[in-house]
Amino acid sequence: MQVKQVSFICIVIISLMSITNVVFAQESSYTPFDKILLKIYSPDSNENHDAIDTIRVLISSSFFHKEFSMPETGLNTSIFEKEIRLSPDLTKFPGDVQTRRDDGLSVTFRIDSDTVVTRSIYINYHVGQVSFDKRSFTLDESPRIKVVDPDMNRNPDTIDTISARIWSTTDRGGLLATLRETGAGTGIFEEIINFTTDQESTGTRLRVTDGDTIFTKYTDSTLPPPAALAADGIQTVEVREMIASSTVGNKLVRHDSILSSELALLDARGEQLGKVSIGEHVFIHIELTNTINNRQQFVYIVQVKNTDGETISQSWLSSEIMPSSSFAAMQSWLPLISGQYTVQTFVWDSLDNPIPLSSAKSVSMQVS
Repeated sequence: MQVKQVSFICIVIISLMSITNVVFAQESSYTPFDKILLKIYSPDSNENHDAIDTIRVLISSSFFHKEFSMPETGLNTSIFEKEIRLSPDLTKFPGDVQTRRDDGLSVTFRIDSDTVVTRSIYINYHVGQVSFDKRSFTLDESPRIKVVDPDMNRNPDTIDTISARIWSTTDRGGLLATLRETGAGTGIFEEIINFTTDQESTGTRLRVTDGDTIFTKYTDSTLPPPAALAADGIQTVEVREMIASSTVGNKLVRHDSILSSELALLDARGEQLGKVSIGEHVFIHIELTNTINNRQQFVYIVQVKNTDGETISQSWLSSEIMPSSSFAAMQSWLPLISGQYTVQTFVWDSLDNPIPLSSAKSVSMQVS
């Protein structure tokens, strides 16, 4: 009796950072722009030991059904290969097979009249990521911006580009930079920018001031479910904005540069409240003292929480304190419901750069 050797199908996906061997793992997913190297090992199909054999497979998606020929890689290897390029729209992106997000791609190979092997992979999108290469930079350094989004690898054989917005505390208009893919098919995009303190922002040059925070924003319009696909079947209706930030300059913010007093709850006359009543304004007062020899900008934040830990009120004021001077910071709150509340205060460098300049304070109060 002749023993038939078992055939199997292996797919090699050319995408992301490197070539990945996948034996039809159902949990794996690929983008509608990927290039697939289909490999089939079938000893029974090696019929002519003196020539290169060829097999035929059926490749199917929800939008496409077609047979492809796959030649043997060499004499008597029993390995058959075919490179397949995917496309979400064959009229807009070159490809061999049309497929879209949430779709499946199936490969069917008939070994003989009784034996058929079918395997599938899943097509999906990814959530992009954006980052700077460091958390802080000096004025003479050049930040590198990186976006990782395999969905924007639209042409696996060439270098693709994407756009990202870059701005600083000084120049909120900033730049619209073009990021280039680091290599064909990587799905990783980078750009290097430079700082200027006395020129306008243009190209890859960003205007900053010592002590600024810089930001970069990448908008991802190819999201995985549950984001709905747009009518073109390529973009998603929803988009997601990814933002990264970093600090720049030689100015160091000291976490103890402002000394804060204990919180005081005052009435409209500036007197200490013995009890707090519904409908009565509460003035949350703190004394701030600048301990350094430079002017210190700050933001004073007050939030009120109920017994469930929910923030029911939040307010802030921004100002600056001269060297070795004090500032009386005050915010008001109007309680409308009786109960136990906790008042918390924070002193930060700015809302855009939430570095604590002083220790946080809190106090409890009963409203009746």
